[in-house]
Amino acid sequence: MLSKRKTILLSALTIAIALLIIEGILRLTFSSISVSGRKDWILDDDFTYFALCYSSPPWGESTPIQNTRLPPNRIEYFMRTYPGNWYCIEVDVASRLNGPFKGRSKNVILAGDSFAFGEGNLEKDSPPHLFSVTFPSANFIAAARPALDLKRASERALEFAKANQAREIIYIYNLNDIEPAADRSTSVNIFDFNTLKPSQFLFPEDSKGILGLINLAWFKWETTSKTIAEYKRYYFSDEHKTRREEYKSKFQEIVQRMKASGGRVRLIIYPLIYKDLLGNYPFLDIHAEVMKWCTQWEIACLDAYESLNNSHTISELIVHPVDYHPNGIMQREFVKFIEKSKFLDDLR
Repeated sequence: MLSKRKTILLSALTIAIALLIIEGILRLTFSSISVSGRKDWILDDDFTYFALCYSSPPWGESTPIQNTRLPPNRIEYFMRTYPGNWYCIEVDVASRLNGPFKGRSKNVILAGDSFAFGEGNLEKDSPPHLFSVTFPSANFIAAARPALDLKRASERALEFAKANQAREIIYIYNLNDIEPAADRSTSVNIFDFNTLKPSQFLFPEDSKGILGLINLAWFKWETTSKTIAEYKRYYFSDEHKTRREEYKSKFQEIVQRMKASGGRVRLIIYPLIYKDLLGNYPFLDIHAEVMKWCTQWEIACLDAYESLNNSHTISELIVHPVDYHPNGIMQREFVKFIEKSKFLDDLR
């Protein structure tokens, strides 16, 4: 009996010491659930200057804000409004809107939102440049622009096709394109899930050590669940059916107008840079739904989900911990997958 008590006490003591060691390590290496960093945009009203600035260095090359092309008075204003060290990626807007190889005989329009525009990417890693290098018969022009939805992006693409005498539109479809752009100011915490906060924490938000780790697990579980549910609501719920059909009809109209002028539209689905807690990609049913739409639209479509498969961790593929846009690695994987699929071989 005494021996059994000693065994229990020894086991309890061992567990207590182990927990204390773990607690100490966590307090040294893990502070809280907060995502470190901040992101801000700097752009002109006419979209001739665009920069993404981060409070810590993003993936790839960046420039301290003091060394950017911004006028000194704007840098001073920004630093006064948002104190701290800022690192910026400046975009060559003219190159993207005109295409990086203007001398080529054929123009192709890249349509979509920030994924297709290359938000947070250097020029060499942006879709217009990568597509133009990989498919050298054409100059790829970005009609894409951050925050566009399916309706606005397709309308803008048609305008660009007319202005640049382009007979082809390649729509790079991001899963949040079905969400109205006008709604994004109110639903940013749904679709920019890296900024989403739980409804409540299990322990105080600033908890450290083991309690902080439990908070983090809860944070990831709840935000993951909400994110998946909200995306699927936009695609499958009756609540959004009218809006879905409106957007699908608008896209069908753009397809028909391109066909009437002797052109065509093709679509490529870009996977979200996202996996659930088990490492699975939870949006394959949405990809399948969009491929059904392609059949209705009578256009050729490619599901590029597999371009995400080579990743070991999602953190390797994003611009910054507070910016889940694809970085240069992911953009190159995406275009490499398209090249291997032979989907655009006629543009080689």
